[in-house]
Amino acid sequence: MQIVADYSDMEREIDRIASMPTAKMLAILEELLLMDFVSTNAATHVETGSLKSSEKMISSQHGDTWEGILSWGGASEGIHNPVDYAIYEYARGGAHDFLANATLSHSEWVHRILGELGNAK
Repeated sequence: MQIVADYSDMEREIDRIASMPTAKMLAILEELLLMDFVSTNAATHVETGSLKSSEKMISSQHGDTWEGILSWGGASEGIHNPVDYAIYEYARGGAHDFLANATLSHSEWVHRILGELGNAK
């Protein structure tokens, strides 16, 4: 049995992705983060609105590293301000698990990024 692997296409694709304009990559990442913010915010259990209004979306770039964060708790526009029970609500599970309804899994993030970059050829 003989196995042959041609890495040339993979190397060309990695080079192409590495040469993508940073602005394009950042736009893709920000769009995906916003999609997850919208879906998790819509799924956040509401009694007073405090937990829902405490959700924050923060992103930053440092060199070649981008970080996107969704967080719950802290300052809120609801009657419970600050919100200090987000972790307990999440741990209740079921309809209270606001992350269970996230639009994208980690693998879907990778798939969508690669798909968008593939469309940018």
